[in-house]
Amino acid sequence: MQMNQDASHPDPSSIRATEAARVDISALPEFFRRDDPRRLNSMAVKTLRGYLLCEIGPLHHPATARFVDSFLSDDLLVESYFQPLVRQDPVGLAFQRGGRRLEALPWVEAKRAAEKARRSHALQKLPKDQELAYIAAWACPAGIFHLSHPSVQAQGRELEDLVQARDMTAELVDCAIKAMLSVSAVQGRAMRALIGDGGNEGCKARQLGRLGTALHLSQLRLNEFWIPATGWFCTDPDDRHE
Repeated sequence: MQMNQDASHPDPSSIRATEAARVDISALPEFFRRDDPRRLNSMAVKTLRGYLLCEIGPLHHPATARFVDSFLSDDLLVESYFQPLVRQDPVGLAFQRGGRRLEALPWVEAKRAAEKARRSHALQKLPKDQELAYIAAWACPAGIFHLSHPSVQAQGRELEDLVQARDMTAELVDCAIKAMLSVSAVQGRAMRALIGDGGNEGCKARQLGRLGTALHLSQLRLNEFWIPATGWFCTDPDDRHE
C-alpha cells in the first residue's frame, strides 16, 4: 500500500506560509526614521555605535577614550561608517568578481587602516603614539564617509576630492579634539595637527613626523577606494586590491 507522501512529508512551502502567517508585521522593529527614510532611527544607531566601540576595542589612555566617546556621539557620523561603497575605477566602472559588484564597507576599511597605523615601524615601543595613531586612523576618513551618506548627498553635498573630505573631517572631529584637550593637552594638540584644523603649535616635531607618516600610509588603500582619481596609489603589498 502506497503511503500518503503529503501526510508524511509536508510541503516546505506550506510550512513557510504557515510560519509567515504567524508573524505580526506591525510588531517588527523599525530601523529607519519616518521623517527621513535615508536615516536610521535612534535605536538602530545605538546598536551600530555599540558595534563600533566593540570593534575599536579597549583603550588604555583617557585622552583617546574621551575623543572616541565624543566622536561617536554624532548619530549621522555613526551611520556613515556603515554605508557600503560600490568600488569603481577612475572612469566610473564598477569592479566585479564572479558577476557581482565589489563593495567596500567603511568601518572595515577604517579598522584595517587603524591597525596598519598602530603597527607602523615608526611607532614601535611607543604605546601612547600607537594608540593615538590608531584612533586618528579610525577618524581620519570620517569626512569621506560623511559626504558619501545618502542623506547628506540628498542635500546637494557630494564627495568631490580629498581636500574637501579632510576639511569635513576637521569639522566633524572639532568637538572630540576639544574634549581630548581637556584631558591631555599634548595628545589633543597632536590629534588636532593630524586630523583637525591644522597647526602644530605645541607639538613635538619628531613625534608629529612619526604619527603623520603612520597615518598617511594607513589611508592609501581607503582613499583609492572612495576617491580613485586622487592619485594616492597603493604601494604597500598589504594595501593592494584583494
